[in-house]
Amino acid sequence: MCLSVATTETLEPHEYCETETFEASCPETETVLITSARYGRMHLGRCIETDLGYVGCSVDVLSYVSSECDGQSQCQVRVPAPGLDELQPCPRDLKVYLEVAYECLASQTGNILHVKMRGDCIAIKIIFP
Repeated sequence: MCLSVATTETLEPHEYCETETFEASCPETETVLITSARYGRMHLGRCIETDLGYVGCSVDVLSYVSSECDGQSQCQVRVPAPGLDELQPCPRDLKVYLEVAYECLASQTGNILHVKMRGDCIAIKIIFP
């Protein structure tokens, strides 16, 4: 069992297009906690500019990206990665992208704001007065 405490805000999800790399980085005394991760064609934007009838096909890849990043101070996930391609929900000849959000965690004390279970880990988000 592990205990992690979040001391920073969750970063907003960002898109990582094909041939790009998602990079999470936290200060040395903190570790990465992936809070959301989806792979596919979620919406039109920077990575997908044309609706070919498959916008909205996606799969939750939180467990995959978490296994690559959680508990480290830095990590990288290349798009596409073999583990992501195995999960791809869209037709294989269409471009897909990765959308990820994360927070940096540290072991500190303060006022509990949010508690979250993931596997055998408990993540606690706190705020300081």
